[in-house]
Amino acid sequence: MAKPAAPSASSSPAQPPKAGPRGKRGRLAATGIIVAFVLLNAVAWQHAWQFTHFADPTDARTPGPAGLSAGRRAALLLSGVTLPRPVAQPVPPGYRALRLPLPQQSGQAAEWLGAWAAPALTAAPARGTVVLLHGYGGEKSSLLAEATAFRQMGYRVLLVDFRGGGASSGNSVTIGYREADDVRAVCRHLRRHWHEPRVVVFGVSMGAVAAVRAIATYPADVRPVAAVLECPFGSTYQTVVNRFRLVGVPPVPLAALLTLWGGVQHGYWAFGHDPRAYARAVRVPALLVQGTADARVTVAEARAVAAGLAGPHELLLLPGAGHGHYLAARPRAWRAAVGRLLRRAEIPPSADVYAPDRRKNAKADR
Repeated sequence: MAKPAAPSASSSPAQPPKAGPRGKRGRLAATGIIVAFVLLNAVAWQHAWQFTHFADPTDARTPGPAGLSAGRRAALLLSGVTLPRPVAQPVPPGYRALRLPLPQQSGQAAEWLGAWAAPALTAAPARGTVVLLHGYGGEKSSLLAEATAFRQMGYRVLLVDFRGGGASSGNSVTIGYREADDVRAVCRHLRRHWHEPRVVVFGVSMGAVAAVRAIATYPADVRPVAAVLECPFGSTYQTVVNRFRLVGVPPVPLAALLTLWGGVQHGYWAFGHDPRAYARAVRVPALLVQGTADARVTVAEARAVAAGLAGPHELLLLPGAGHGHYLAARPRAWRAAVGRLLRRAEIPPSADVYAPDRRKNAKADR
């Protein structure tokens, strides 16, 4: 049998086949997809940072959609909005300033909440204390009109700056997630230092969301007798979508990525930040007020949150009203609805509505 011929020294090893035009196009397409994915997430990260971290108070705030040109809106796709840090305002007459310390973890810098307190404007003993919680990008002075209304109804008031703005520490916001911890700290302060058994929470937009999350998450500490909720959004993702639409920027896919990275930056799962779910733990009398012309929170969102409320509640829809501060927009309707709620809250419940949750959380509370 003949042996196979040995390869000659001049022969070269087989070369791999050269990529054809289709293979090159495939690699280019894959590279383009990867680059686009990275850039899109980088832009979303930047949007999330701008959305949840305040700029210097002297910086110019991004104007509303009516004041934006098409070019400026396009630029927003890359830069994100600019939101200057809310500035602390002078203490108004009749109020006193407070500084409420927050629980401090080992190795962390001290944090605190700035607040204003004022007595009731009636001769009779106070009916309780109303805690007033502002919305996203605001501070406590924005709620002075509502505070006066509650004082006229016979309640003491405590207006609070969430962390990140006004007279409080910090420079960031979590759209009601971490702000629920601030609500908890305020309620603890009222119980331990004011010996206040009757607390009413009043929140606007993000403040309303912080209130319902605090009630759901910390039932051992946050036990209001009533809650007034103005335009709480339905979910973090939906409120981001609404704000993209407000400035005329397509929400897909940036809204989902912004929601994701915003939560990552602050250490929580933002898609699970859902007031509709929190509402199921609110068993006290509640009033939810919503304007039908609100571009930031839809009527459908308000209905969904109201449907979840576990206790007696009323949904008040105000035709033609916008986003929050409904005392100014519809004073008679607002006063009548709030009055009904507060009268209902003065009827002692037949049982402690928070007792099961307090037993469940007693060990953690200690």
